[in-house]
Amino acid sequence: LGDTTFKQYSIILRVTALLFILSACVTLFIFDPPVKKLQEKTVFSLAPIKKNREFRRFVFINSIMFFFMSAGWPIFGFVRAEYATAQENTFIWAAFSIAQILTLLIVNKIINIIPRKTLLFFGRVFMFYIPLNLAFTVLWWPYWWVIAIGSAVSGMSNAIFIVGQNSFILDCATTEEKGTYTGIYNLFLGISMFFGSLVFGLIAELMFSSLGKWKAITYLLIVITIGRFVSSLGYLTIRKPK
Repeated sequence: LGDTTFKQYSIILRVTALLFILSACVTLFIFDPPVKKLQEKTVFSLAPIKKNREFRRFVFINSIMFFFMSAGWPIFGFVRAEYATAQENTFIWAAFSIAQILTLLIVNKIINIIPRKTLLFFGRVFMFYIPLNLAFTVLWWPYWWVIAIGSAVSGMSNAIFIVGQNSFILDCATTEEKGTYTGIYNLFLGISMFFGSLVFGLIAELMFSSLGKWKAITYLLIVITIGRFVSSLGYLTIRKPK
């Protein structure tokens, strides 16, 4: 549809914007479930972090993990843009989506027989492969299908983790506090992702000028790989909420 890369990406972005709008419209047809409403309004606080040890441990480990998850965001785009066309990038993200959907369908059927810690660990430990996969692409295998393999692994891992994180948060919270626990989790998640992408974006900018673009990218991908793998080991210390 587009004879230049700019036009190809312009079409993709416009279609994506349209899909976001349609998704927003769909939410208008969602109704609140029939649950008992709270009689008193409560002020948002960080009390659950103080009183719930396992939830505090989960938030801390998760914040470190997502710091290294977001660290790759300023870097990954360079590799995908260099070694895959706009059309090939659609295949790469299609691999992510298909893997995620299939994994969700499988995991949702056996969610109650898998320990939460197992879901959390396996949902994050394989994420070290994504930056490693991109490093392989830069160094040895400059093909889009190599990136697609990493994307599929990412989709599978994210699906497992989504189920695990939601289940763990709900296990930690009482009926009245589910919103507070979810809000606190997302608060620290957002902070860690902000600083992860900011810090590594600044580091990348400095390294580009001193080492050269692709040498710096390779080093950063290796650092992110190690950071993700080591951080994921923290989920093994999480215990079942009381």
